Amino acid sequence: MLIRFFKSSFVTQYIFLFVFMLLLWAPSFLNPPPLMRFQETSPLWNMLADAFAKLPILSLVLSCLIVYMSALLLNNLLTGHGLIPKNSLLAGFFYILLIGSSYHFHQLNPIIVVNLLIILEMYYLFQLYTLREAYKVAFSVGFITSLAFLVYPPAIYLIIPIYLIYMTMGNLSWREWLIPLIAFSLPLVYVGVYYFWIGKSVMFLNTIIKDFTYFRIFHFHFDILNWIKIVIILPLFIFSFIGVLNNIASKNIDLRKKTFAMMHFLIFSSLIFLFVVFPYRQFSLLFAPLAAFMSLWLSEKKKILKYEIAILLVIIISLIDNYKILQYF
Repeated sequence: MLIRFFKSSFVTQYIFLFVFMLLLWAPSFLNPPPLMRFQETSPLWNMLADAFAKLPILSLVLSCLIVYMSALLLNNLLTGHGLIPKNSLLAGFFYILLIGSSYHFHQLNPIIVVNLLIILEMYYLFQLYTLREAYKVAFSVGFITSLAFLVYPPAIYLIIPIYLIYMTMGNLSWREWLIPLIAFSLPLVYVGVYYFWIGKSVMFLNTIIKDFTYFRIFHFHFDILNWIKIVIILPLFIFSFIGVLNNIASKNIDLRKKTFAMMHFLIFSSLIFLFVVFPYRQFSLLFAPLAAFMSLWLSEKKKILKYEIAILLVIIISLIDNYKILQYF
């Protein structure tokens, strides 16, 4: 079955993973939705949306490549740091499955870009435990968080888990605590100067204030197929999360700290539900930590038949959901 198949990572698995992603995404290429332009507080996303506004197929191809790259980077992050076996491709498989589970996630959108940035942040933060001086890492994580904020404003909350991870990863100097804030502010200064230059600085500030004072908590309207997928995936994640926590005492201190780092990102990524801007798509901001925890748990399980059945059901329902747009052709 698929979970057992992706517990290995040979060339066959990489090719099959890409074909599996194309199978889930294929209907979106027949009728790609238009790119959504966000508010003026998302200048980086708006630049990307404007560049691909009249190229829907090309934007879908780019989205596909970003997702596949994110899946491989997440998998490499976990295998490289010993959280899952080095010959496993489970994390990449789960990420591809979660993103591919609904056509709402397929089109190029801010969350897909932010997901890639979050995985890059974790890539740098996981190095803290082995570094004597973390100036480069500190600057990188602050700068990446700022880019994520300029793509999708609610991502500003991701500055919080950075400092929580700082507390758990070791003794850092005051410079290493200050550098992320400096790096975070640099792109914002340039954007602020630009808006001041074109006479839109007041509008920029007013929009930011409105974004973070107008709550739309859990403003979602799912159809029956999406509810079925949630009902299957949520218990699978809960069992995985509890299983990882129960086994964490048996891990060495390095693995425990990195597991808690992923937990911090999962918790603070959940804060985006206070600011529901892209219903459906907003859920995909949780997919990287969800895929990580499910792969951590299932990579160690011997008896996985019930999990295999659950995953197979999710795949079948996802294919039905994605291919139902063919009825309009």
